Amino acid sequence: MISLKPAGLLFTLALVTQTGIALSAEPRIKIHDHQWGGSCSNQKSFAVRMKSWEFSKKIDAKVCLERLNGSWSCYVATRIDPSEIFPSTFGWQVCEGTGNIKWWARYTGSGDKFGKP
Repeated sequence: MISLKPAGLLFTLALVTQTGIALSAEPRIKIHDHQWGGSCSNQKSFAVRMKSWEFSKKIDAKVCLERLNGSWSCYVATRIDPSEIFPSTFGWQVCEGTGNIKWWARYTGSGDKFGKP
């Protein structure tokens, strides 16, 4: 899990545990960028965009964002092209977030199951 928590006007990136779980032959994704306060008319809103680190194969990904109440909001993208940034806008968001993120990736068509937060 990655935690992106505001630190005054700047933001810090703190590695909390592992940075994601690869299910099959290690497809990789990473955080491309994130945004605090950009939605829900709430400074505690949190959104994220990811990027595929694969260079030749399409992947599927599941990304979960933690809410302040401890529950998770999860999103799935399929058939992601190599090096693609997804989603294209900050559509993956929670209105009151902690900055904690968990994700899983698999090669498209592998049949592997995604984890649960």
